[in-house]
Amino acid sequence: MSRLALYFLGTPRIERDGEIISLSHHKALALLAYLSVTRQHHTRQALGALLWPDYAPADARAEVRRMIWVLNKSLGPGWLEADRQTVMLTPQPDLWVDVDDFRERAEASRNHVHITGESCPDCLVSLQEAVELVRGDFLAGFTLADSPDFDTWQTFETESFRRELGIVLERLVEFFIQSGDNTAGEQAISYARRWLALDPLHEPAHRQLMRLYCWAGQPAAALQQYQSCARVLETELGVAPSTETNALFEAIKANRLTFPANRAAKTRLKTSSILRSALPGARGQSHPSLSNTALANTLALPIHNLPVQATPFIGRKTALEGLQQRLASPEGRLITIIGPGGIGKTRLSLALAEKQIQPATAFVDGVYFISLAPITSPDTLVQTIAEGLDFPLSSVEEPATQLLTYLRHKQMLLVLDNFEHVLDGATLVSQILQAATGVNIVVTSRERLNLAHEMLWPVNGLQFAELTSVADALNGDAVRLFVQRARQVRPDFELRVEDLTHLQHILQAVWGMPLAIELAAAWLNMLSVAEIAAELGHSLDLLESELRDVPDRHRSMRLVFDRSWQRLTAEEQSLFKTLSVFRGSFTHEAVRQITGASLRVLAGLVNKSLLTSRPETGRYELHELLRQYAGEKLAADDLETNLLARQAHANYYAALMQQSWTDLRSAKQQTALAALELDIENIRTAWRYRLAERNSAELLKFMDSFWMIHDIRGWHQAAIALFREAAEQMNLLSGDEVALLVRGKALGYESYYTGIIGNPERGLVLAQEAIDLLSCLDQPEALSYVFYCAALSNLYL
Repeated sequence: MSRLALYFLGTPRIERDGEIISLSHHKALALLAYLSVTRQHHTRQALGALLWPDYAPADARAEVRRMIWVLNKSLGPGWLEADRQTVMLTPQPDLWVDVDDFRERAEASRNHVHITGESCPDCLVSLQEAVELVRGDFLAGFTLADSPDFDTWQTFETESFRRELGIVLERLVEFFIQSGDNTAGEQAISYARRWLALDPLHEPAHRQLMRLYCWAGQPAAALQQYQSCARVLETELGVAPSTETNALFEAIKANRLTFPANRAAKTRLKTSSILRSALPGARGQSHPSLSNTALANTLALPIHNLPVQATPFIGRKTALEGLQQRLASPEGRLITIIGPGGIGKTRLSLALAEKQIQPATAFVDGVYFISLAPITSPDTLVQTIAEGLDFPLSSVEEPATQLLTYLRHKQMLLVLDNFEHVLDGATLVSQILQAATGVNIVVTSRERLNLAHEMLWPVNGLQFAELTSVADALNGDAVRLFVQRARQVRPDFELRVEDLTHLQHILQAVWGMPLAIELAAAWLNMLSVAEIAAELGHSLDLLESELRDVPDRHRSMRLVFDRSWQRLTAEEQSLFKTLSVFRGSFTHEAVRQITGASLRVLAGLVNKSLLTSRPETGRYELHELLRQYAGEKLAADDLETNLLARQAHANYYAALMQQSWTDLRSAKQQTALAALELDIENIRTAWRYRLAERNSAELLKFMDSFWMIHDIRGWHQAAIALFREAAEQMNLLSGDEVALLVRGKALGYESYYTGIIGNPERGLVLAQEAIDLLSCLDQPEALSYVFYCAALSNLYL
């Protein structure tokens, strides 16, 4: 039989053999929870009255019958014991309910026989395992508005579990205090804080935290805890702390608090361990009545949950400094680090967060990194953030309201990673910023949140210059990352001079994208740098990893891009594919004429980090790897769609070259030349496309402007190769007068450049061949130019 696991201590979840099951009806879940916790037979009439109080008895029983059918269909047969009168959840070994497990572990500790006051390892394990089972309040986030009796039962169970959890946490704190373990302070404080979170008015929990902080060598934190206790009691109840709490405060202030008897002979809780968990808000601040300077200057690092990184952070020095400045400014309360997948947004955000882990930080209540990658719906955003903050939500109040109330007076930094797939939850970010003026938020996303106070920080690839020497190359961030990753798979790897050209090709191909650099370098246990460069030119599939500790979304560049592709609208997908025909940068006008896409669709790709906008030049760029990926998508379309895209691209740039010929011979020459140079890669791509199909009429539109661009810029050798290839291709088209004209002009232009570079003899031969061809055509202007080329070559003899 299958194994059924029911999770009710937190957001409800049902698993059968490890697979999550979704129930289509709220009432079915309510019925299952009620049967699971009560573990007894219930009449159908009683269940109907509980869950459908406004229904007639017969209708309510019919609904019970329908929900039983839903549960049997969803869970599979055998889990419910139902007859015509009663229903019960069938007890069996393959059924696991977290409620039962929690109570059994708590009960096991209570019933275990051991010496009073002894820190029992068996009890400790039972209690810790019990706490781990509790992910939040009973049925957190679940409610039945039309079933007040069920709501009352749920509230009662919630409070009951909170009391039971409080007892378990209190016992855990006592166990750690009694253990005498120098490293136990951090765990004790963690459990005590969770105990207090269940009821902020509970003075025993406040007092225990005060003692723990003082024993940890953090008296300032202990006194701050007293202030927190006094404040919440005054605000909520209008009363002052009890005599016992005040006495403890005075003892700590006078440095008179002693260790428990069984700890007196042992060393103090290890301060270095406790620093990471010191009370938020205390961070080195002294109580007004503290006269001991040493105590008043006690500093502690802010609490944080930042994951430890296996490798050092490389590069981004300027970006990191800029982000720190923004974060410290009043305008920097919401910073979105934006860029395509694999560009290093997460790592940069972590480096920024790590910079805040210092005594002088403004974020005295902590720095928290919260990954949103695992969640699939903005509906779980509140719960995910609360879990990241270790803040348990109750079911008696809206989760968002609880979270906002909790954050209201905090001075905290939240790093929300991978926000792009929960953008509909961006309103929560705005609500946090409005409700909690001491909270700053750093978001990483492939797409902007579109909030009023959002400050964007675009991230591009790691920088690298032309690699001319090994020493200079190793100063570049991209090269250092490549070498670091290479040495993980080949410890003896040393960058050699002969590798530089190939490494340059790799870095250019991936545009300095960190993830792509790491994936490429990982192949060095099998391939040389030269072989990696060659393979990378053929396929994206080289950029994959089989490392077990790498998130699935970062195992290959294709998976990274697939996630972005899936978030595009149909219009955006169509445009993205077509943009693969461009090379280098391009203008909005080119996109409009070639694709017909609106500025809105173009902006959509920019906002989703699939296209880079350069406002200072009015141009756009597609990352080379993204262009390759988009090209694969275009190639997968029907042949006609592919052909139309490439023809539209070639037509546009042919027309641009033809129109520019007049400006290149006028006072507008430098302006026209600068504009054409920006498009030179697209122009050459369009030329090669028309050359491959031997479209002489379209090639003719390029030729004169091509000649002048190469002449002004001194690109003589490139011009010779370009026009020689054109002459050879046109030689294959006999009887086509336009092809003869293109061949004649190409020979003439080749003659011109051949003479200039010092081979006038060859120039004369080419010029004569061109004259023979053009003499048969009615093209006096072209013929006169060839005579000019012949004369020029004669001059150089």
